[in-house]
Amino acid sequence: MRGLQISDEIPIQDGRTPSEAQKQLIALFQELEKGQLDVLDGANKRIIELTTALLGLLFAVAAFGKDFPPPYLQPALPKVLAIAALVVYLLAMICAFIGLQPKEYDKYDHNLTEMREELRKIIQYKSRGFQAASGLFVLGCLLLVALLIAVILM
Repeated sequence: MRGLQISDEIPIQDGRTPSEAQKQLIALFQELEKGQLDVLDGANKRIIELTTALLGLLFAVAAFGKDFPPPYLQPALPKVLAIAALVVYLLAMICAFIGLQPKEYDKYDHNLTEMREELRKIIQYKSRGFQAASGLFVLGCLLLVALLIAVILM
């Protein structure tokens, strides 16, 4: 192993004060980072609200009339689509709840690098829950549309 030589050193670059546009860009990214946790929590709550509403609608459609299941849900395809939509909406709700759940994180009072890494982990955790919930929500909506089409065509 050879020692560090002068030619191996990383050159020191002259610093410049950031321009006004660069300062604004830095401030914008700081605001985005600061608000990201609230945005993710709000998005997860919204997925829960929407899935609850659509589950209520699906239950109302299934229970409509004096016979259960109603005649339009008698054929196999509408039954399968209705059950699949229910399951997918419930999974979406569970993923959104997971994204909202408080989680214990390491606290670094004097280490900004570790603090930033921990913030990244928090955002990543909440983001994964939201991404899964929103994907499942879209799938549930597609299944609901397929159910409506199947009911109309049968």
